[in-house]
Amino acid sequence: MNRRHLPTYAAAAFCAVFAAGRAGAQTPAGTPGRNSGKEYALKNVSSFTPPPTDSRNPFWPIGWVPSAPVAVARTEAPVVDVRADQFTVTSISLDSAGALAVINGQVKAIGERILVPGGAPGAQTFVSVKKITDGMVTIDYKGRELLVAPTGSAATKKK
Repeated sequence: MNRRHLPTYAAAAFCAVFAAGRAGAQTPAGTPGRNSGKEYALKNVSSFTPPPTDSRNPFWPIGWVPSAPVAVARTEAPVVDVRADQFTVTSISLDSAGALAVINGQVKAIGERILVPGGAPGAQTFVSVKKITDGMVTIDYKGRELLVAPTGSAATKKK
């Protein structure tokens, strides 16, 4: 046995002897215990009845009265007319790792959002890039697809 492990073995032996002595201990006569064979009978069963819904919350400070709920007026989002001519695609890059397009001077990938230029004042409207193919970028706005071709390409010159 290695002397370095001697304190560990001594502590383990002490715990084993102590646990064996506790297992064989008897409880005093008349009290239910592990070895007495008597069952414990529950005398009082606790229960909880929730307070009525019109009572005050017990976690509120004493004397505090909640104010009446404030009705929030829902305002409709301003209707923004999003058109394909609001977006300028200057280049498209297709690669095995993914597709990128420069839209309004920002490099965007599929799924990224673009701020609509000239939207309603005080409100920001976003569209997302749905698909980038060779010669065409598909932009999605609330389920409506806008097709934007790169400027100076053959697709725009045919018109």
